[in-house]
Amino acid sequence: MSKEPYNLALVKFVRRLPPAVRQQHWRRGIIVGMYGAYLGALLSPWYWASFLLGCVCVCCLLVLMGATGAVADLANSYIDERERSVRDHAYRWAYISLATLILLAALYLSFTLKGKFGLPLPTVDWIDALLNSAVFLPLSLPTVIVGWNEPDEEDSAAPIPQ
Repeated sequence: MSKEPYNLALVKFVRRLPPAVRQQHWRRGIIVGMYGAYLGALLSPWYWASFLLGCVCVCCLLVLMGATGAVADLANSYIDERERSVRDHAYRWAYISLATLILLAALYLSFTLKGKFGLPLPTVDWIDALLNSAVFLPLSLPTVIVGWNEPDEEDSAAPIPQ
């Protein structure tokens, strides 16, 4: 007997939360709060504040995964064709966004290391923020794109009778 994936267990848990959490404006609020806490964690000079804000980011991401039905994270056998299309679209845009951010960071580093443009050299804190972003953004962006773009459940097409 195979064990169900953690994402499916998370979705079942979040279904016990109020239905309002699954509405689009609540999901968008969770996304804004998550990335606000993420920026606060990156910019905070105190370690304990960064740690607490990082915990808030992880909690928001878990609630968002449950509110979106973990469509961006489930295997093909657990989702239907429409959800697979939504997931693939989210991963495509996440890849494009991450590739753009990596290109900008690489250009900035190459210009600062050459020293021709007078840009400040990156500090240890800047490199730490870059590494944290390299971990958090690929994990969160597909779920965020699904949470931001998907309409409310009652606005979507009627379910197909079985």
